[in-house]
Amino acid sequence: MEDKKKIGYTIALVILLIAVVAGATYAYFSATAKSDNDIKGGTLDVKLGLSVKKVSATGSKSDNLIPIYDGTISGYASQLETAAQSKYNCVDKNNYTVCQIYEITISNTGTNSISTNTTITFNKNNVNNLKWAGMSDANTVISNNRHAITNNVPDTIASNTIINGKSNNTKLYFMVYINNTGKDQSEQDKDGFSGSITVTATSGDKITATFN
Repeated sequence: MEDKKKIGYTIALVILLIAVVAGATYAYFSATAKSDNDIKGGTLDVKLGLSVKKVSATGSKSDNLIPIYDGTISGYASQLETAAQSKYNCVDKNNYTVCQIYEITISNTGTNSISTNTTITFNKNNVNNLKWAGMSDANTVISNNRHAITNNVPDTIASNTIINGKSNNTKLYFMVYINNTGKDQSEQDKDGFSGSITVTATSGDKITATFN
């Protein structure tokens, strides 16, 4: 009878040990799986660069901008699309400069891609009718993409632009011009202007370049 009790205790102990070991093993793998799920990604490798340059021509008569119609004045069709064409390149038939076209180049020498927003800010001095237009390339004005300028207030050129890693050729374009009001503008639109382009990444990186 005593032997049977010992055997019974032994069997119970073995079963208990199996349960404890199995439970401990399950807990270990559960903890390991949870730990793996909690691993966070590393920091982004993003190194932004920015340049802005004028790519349009300057008329031989004057480098000062001559007013041009942009389609917002009743009775006058837009001349921006024609002026932007490569055969005119912002110079009218009398060799006056009617607009300036700029190329923005955003680079990223880091390994990770990043989403960016690009804004433009002007100091237009005494040029009251100065405006800018968005462009899809160096010779094509985007339809109905004309912008009145509020001095020193940023305006958006592009949003959510993906700049790929190891990239140096992401380009944006815009045109600057003086809108022709159909009236004498000699006293309204004098002096020069300057501006800046700011590219802000979702990572918090921000870079600025100036132009005039």
